[in-house]
Amino acid sequence: MLTIENIIRTRRLRWAGHLSRMQEERTPQQIAFGELETGKRPQRKPKTRWLDVFKKDLNEQSILANEWRNVASNREEWRKRINSGVLAKQEMDIAKAKVKRHERHLAEEEFIWECPVCNFKKEGRTGRQYVNSHIVQAHRDLTTERQSQQQNLQQNLPDQIRIHQSCP
Repeated sequence: MLTIENIIRTRRLRWAGHLSRMQEERTPQQIAFGELETGKRPQRKPKTRWLDVFKKDLNEQSILANEWRNVASNREEWRKRINSGVLAKQEMDIAKAKVKRHERHLAEEEFIWECPVCNFKKEGRTGRQYVNSHIVQAHRDLTTERQSQQQNLQQNLPDQIRIHQSCP
């Protein structure tokens, strides 16, 4: 299933193909691909125009900017090329996310969690849960200070893991 971003990209490219097959005198064609005769865009980073985003989409689909109209003139070929390109991008994004997730889990596996009161240590992704449970059970007299101990635990975290925590 495509992400909403890729669905929008597909629709934008299909609309551009439709516009390219239109006569140049038609209003939608003039609005989409026309340029203003007077005025200028603001400095720094102006808002992106439809045409700018479209060119970026073409680049991501590996379609040359000067040949896209030739490809779009054949509707079936254009649709095949768009759909295959968007699916390839989706698969590439999923693969990148899996690699990133795997790297994050590897970093968590190497981290050693330590009790701030005694020398109890546990490593890995589940280490934090074990150490918190250890603090509650082994140091009952210090449970009122549990908040401060959890803060100490969180201060010892590397930045990568602190960002991805789901437990308070």
